[in-house]
Amino acid sequence: MSIDKLILEKYFENHIDEAVKIISLLTDSEILSIIKNLTNENVYKIFSRIERYRAIKIFDLLGTKDHAEILTNIPTNVAVLIMRQMDKDKLNSVLTELSDNIAVQFTTMLQYDEFSVGAVMTSNPFTLTDDILIHDALENIKRYDGKINSQIFIVARDQKFKGIVDLHQLIRGNTKDELRTIIDTNIPKLFPQINVKSISDHKGWQEYYALPVTDGDDLFLGVITLELIRNFIEAKSKKELRQFSATGSALGELYRIGLSGLIRSAAEITTKTEK
Repeated sequence: MSIDKLILEKYFENHIDEAVKIISLLTDSEILSIIKNLTNENVYKIFSRIERYRAIKIFDLLGTKDHAEILTNIPTNVAVLIMRQMDKDKLNSVLTELSDNIAVQFTTMLQYDEFSVGAVMTSNPFTLTDDILIHDALENIKRYDGKINSQIFIVARDQKFKGIVDLHQLIRGNTKDELRTIIDTNIPKLFPQINVKSISDHKGWQEYYALPVTDGDDLFLGVITLELIRNFIEAKSKKELRQFSATGSALGELYRIGLSGLIRSAAEITTKTEK
């Protein structure tokens, strides 16, 4: 092992949180290059701590066998968060690389009831970690190539939910302060198992554009908006209406056939009687 690689390994081994802060400012390909020069143990630590949207992007650059190995060795709840972003084919491919008992465990954890918040939520929103400086938070926002709303969700390195930050407040903040100094921690949280329809009139919508979804351990699972809920309810209503209409048509046809048969039968009886 070269001296540079040895120093890199030792730094990640002894100062993992600071190391993750530093590499979070790099591009996905640069982070991937560093990961390829680290031991598996340090790679697992990185995926357990780096922002989720970055973890998923880097994860996509790795091979399926690497996926399985990483998912098996990072905290289960974090692994499930990553797996929720995979398309069906990729997820199935990864599951086949896992041992049977682990695959069953993950599959069970990935399932939500069709009408639950967990099934409807957006599970990979842009997030920031609470331990970075406001300056670094702004740099991460500039580099992000997706959609960012004015309400930004904040998590700890272990993916526990911490609160939200208003984008306008972030821009006006002191760039040398830590992000945690301006976090709004009063936002209400939702559990993934609750029925979507039950929160359509939640009082949180009066103040917040989106609400966080967390589990019993406060792990951040995703976000849900009132727009998502309304679209879901509308889509389900249309589907039920189509099904009801189809059922009604079928019953109407059966009724028509039955009535026609009854009329024919009555006509035959009448004819026989007349004879």
